[in-house]
Amino acid sequence: MSDFKELGVLFWFSVASHPISKYALYDKLVESGLGTEWMPNPIKARDAFRRATNDIQGRQKTEKEGVYKNLFVREVENTVLTTRRNIIIETVDRNKNKVNYESEVGSIQLDLPSSKLFYEENDKLKDVYEEIERNFSLYKEYYSPSTIRGLIPDVLSGLAPIPMRGSSGIYYIPSKFADVIEHLTRFINSLKESEAYQIKVIDEYNNRKMLQKRLSLYIKHLFNQFKNTETMRRSQLMDLSRKMEKILDDYKYYESFIELDVIDEFDLLLEELEAKISELNILIKN
Repeated sequence: MSDFKELGVLFWFSVASHPISKYALYDKLVESGLGTEWMPNPIKARDAFRRATNDIQGRQKTEKEGVYKNLFVREVENTVLTTRRNIIIETVDRNKNKVNYESEVGSIQLDLPSSKLFYEENDKLKDVYEEIERNFSLYKEYYSPSTIRGLIPDVLSGLAPIPMRGSSGIYYIPSKFADVIEHLTRFINSLKESEAYQIKVIDEYNNRKMLQKRLSLYIKHLFNQFKNTETMRRSQLMDLSRKMEKILDDYKYYESFIELDVIDEFDLLLEELEAKISELNILIKN
């Protein structure tokens, strides 16, 4: 057993863009030790339908040289029982000059009680409808890569992370959360073509100075964002306030590496954080 005291770990990860079935995700959360409390919200048929129809949008070649079809989808009905979307075809030449525009070439409808799709036969859209049906069947059972990529920051946010390189995905995690970060590492490594690593941070002078610097820089980075409050939307103000409050809440986990010669500096930073949070709350209410 090592006699060295640990301050925590440096953690980084990379997650590939692969969908995952809801059953596989459930199993991986259980097997990794993270637990099913991190299971995303159940997949809604309406959301799967919208994803499937959005996927068919884009440019397609036609039989005529230099002429293309642009497919668009527009939602025209949305009730508790059904969602209907029209498929629009715009035909353009290579110079983007419009040759033809068909505003209602087809329509496809999701019946929510049965979770089935309905549409009229249409030779122009036969392949499109088949693609929508295939993707709809897939998306009802599989979470998107963006859902998985959103899950990981949600877990990390509860582990008092300190960004180590600006916006890059390298974080310091205090030793208090050793078990959870181990579970998260195991979970990410179980995902297809994804990886996560952690390196122990030993309690010694250079490491303490490194963490002090990164914490100070992160707080000052938040202060710089505060300079732009006049142009921020309310949601951005709330996000900045939340990040600042998080530093105050998490500071107790950082005290193990704050040395006597910088205590006063950090006390001043925390006081400034509290003042800026108060100002943000006033801006949010107005």
